[in-house]
Amino acid sequence: MADQDYDGSHIKGLILNLVQHWWPSLFQLPGFLLEFVTPIVKVAKRSTIQQFFTMQEYEQWKEENSNGKGWSIKYYKGLGTSTTQEAKEYF
Repeated sequence: MADQDYDGSHIKGLILNLVQHWWPSLFQLPGFLLEFVTPIVKVAKRSTIQQFFTMQEYEQWKEENSNGKGWSIKYYKGLGTSTTQEAKEYF
């Protein structure tokens, strides 16, 4: 498990390269590799909540929605940013 930000993606890539180099046969095992994806940005307005899993998705939404004016925007730097309730929703 790694954070959804750019650092987390880099760490994930390094770990995959390590496994591929030293234990390539592990990638042949069904279910060995799973990805747990959490949102990188959430926006809310009244009862409407939208989640974005890439910054590109979020930036496109912002362009189409007055730069997010009137929306509450929460950036998730890492898993520690999530509340207890959000963590329960992920699992």
